[in-house]
Amino acid sequence: MTVDVVIVNWNGGEAVSTCLSSISSAGRGVRTIWIVDNGSTDGSCDPLSDHPHVRLLRNEGNLGFAKAANQGARAALASGAESVLFFNNDAELRPGAVERLIAATVRHPEAGLFAPRIYADRDRRTLWSCGVDIGFGPNLGRLRGFGAPSEGRFLEEGPVDSLTGCALLVRRSVFERIGFLDEDFFVYGEDAEFCERAAKAGIGAIYVPDSEVVHAGGRSTGGGYSAPRKYLSGFAIVLFHRKQPRGIRILNSIVCDVLLWPATWLGATLRGEGRAARAKWAGMWDGLRRRSAEAGVRIWSRKS
Repeated sequence: MTVDVVIVNWNGGEAVSTCLSSISSAGRGVRTIWIVDNGSTDGSCDPLSDHPHVRLLRNEGNLGFAKAANQGARAALASGAESVLFFNNDAELRPGAVERLIAATVRHPEAGLFAPRIYADRDRRTLWSCGVDIGFGPNLGRLRGFGAPSEGRFLEEGPVDSLTGCALLVRRSVFERIGFLDEDFFVYGEDAEFCERAAKAGIGAIYVPDSEVVHAGGRSTGGGYSAPRKYLSGFAIVLFHRKQPRGIRILNSIVCDVLLWPATWLGATLRGEGRAARAKWAGMWDGLRRRSAEAGVRIWSRKS
């Protein structure tokens, strides 16, 4: 199986070079790397001459993750790729990661989506994601293992509810069957909606623990509990429910993201993060009003 990597970049800084270096040194099995740059102004795509297998697609402005990722995926498939690995510009491959994902596709012919064990630190002591659980709680889903010590946890390969787009291998046949990422999502939520469509089509999602990736996390939207990130998270929740309505999940969001919001806001305010909590509410409200996320995220990206 041939694998093309698709990386969306927007002012990714030095992390882009680190990401590409990790693929060059550990990405055996990768045919071509497609970088789709969303109008970066920080020069983060300048040193690409050091990586001969990179193809650069430039956009004049920030089109968001889903639209840019689809550009890269279409280019990869048009050039003959048998699968696409969506990969964050602030993530790094561990040795053998791609080969082990490919091996998992052989073990699970019924599945079409595969993702590695993702760590939050280079020492691999803390987990970031071991697949995604969809169930009761805030947001669209929960990253399995997020923030937990890695030793002895989530070591079994197998199907999961959903997968994160941080590092997501997709067979060509999946795109041919269900289409591409939904471009109504600016960033966040498009991976969950894509996995939901795949599940409805009978296409499995597999977590592959012996394939490993390190993820610094959220550089483009400020990381952590930042206002831009929480705005986009809130917007994505509402958009996801509009795209993939299911009563129990909508009820869950009403309870956890609406009724309990005052308590969330109070706790965030006491931590000095009240603005981010307000931003999530604004994102949900804009989603209900069917407004574009681009204008809102610009407002909440301001420092004050």
